[in-house]
Amino acid sequence: MSYLDSRIIILNSAHGRLLNGTYKSDIEFQFNGLLKHEDDIQQVQISLVNAQIPVSWYIINYTNNVFTLQLGNNITKTYYISVGNYNANSLITALNTLINDSNFSITISKITGKLTFTYNMTFTIYSDNNYSICSILGFDINTVYNCNFSFICPYPLNLLGYKRLEIYSQQMQTYNYSSLNNGMCTLLSIIPIDQPSYSLITSNNFTDTKNIIKNKTLDKIEILIKGEDENFINFNNIDWTMKLKIDITRKYNIYDNIPNENNKKDIKNLKSDDIIQNDIDLLTYK
Repeated sequence: MSYLDSRIIILNSAHGRLLNGTYKSDIEFQFNGLLKHEDDIQQVQISLVNAQIPVSWYIINYTNNVFTLQLGNNITKTYYISVGNYNANSLITALNTLINDSNFSITISKITGKLTFTYNMTFTIYSDNNYSICSILGFDINTVYNCNFSFICPYPLNLLGYKRLEIYSQQMQTYNYSSLNNGMCTLLSIIPIDQPSYSLITSNNFTDTKNIIKNKTLDKIEILIKGEDENFINFNNIDWTMKLKIDITRKYNIYDNIPNENNKKDIKNLKSDDIIQNDIDLLTYK
């Protein structure tokens, strides 16, 4: 026989130890003795019951704001787009302003959504920077594009940003898998991003999804929040909250209720007034 021992854990990013500063996507919470090694424990499961996540990160951020370009015989230049949220027109304006060459222009097709780059000479676009914006603009990554006067991107401009948040915990050894590394990971939960920028995501675990964890002991919880590219989310110092639940399946020891040599003495020492003998005793027992 077994029974369930459940514990609710409330997390607020304002209460933890910040491990990546104002990004607030790598936070450690200390809970001494949250889970102890006990012989009656058969299984431990953890679940993310609900979460309240602000959409305070930017589509163009420090992981994707670099644009490298060589115009004609000029030197190759690297441009840094200001972090923020853009639409097609505002991003094109920002790029044209940075490059600041009257002979260079960027336009977008209203039919295909693809960008066209135009210059009065040959030019080269590099998408081999680790922080390149080129995948957003519609280029293949890790490629050098030698262009003759005009070039149309192979793919549409993509300003959708992240589609989901991935919640990890370094201390919890789950049995989950990720296609990114083709193996097991410390993934705790996935939260779809279904709200626009500057709104609030409210996620609820309606399916009651739980994760079996291998841990025998647990004294702290480190929460990591990443995008699908495994880069840390930058919440720009805006706090989030979560509710976790630990379910501990314990073995019910029926022999605990059977008299033994240790508790026989206690039974013998009971006073007659302490022994319930009939219904009147039951009703008046204190």
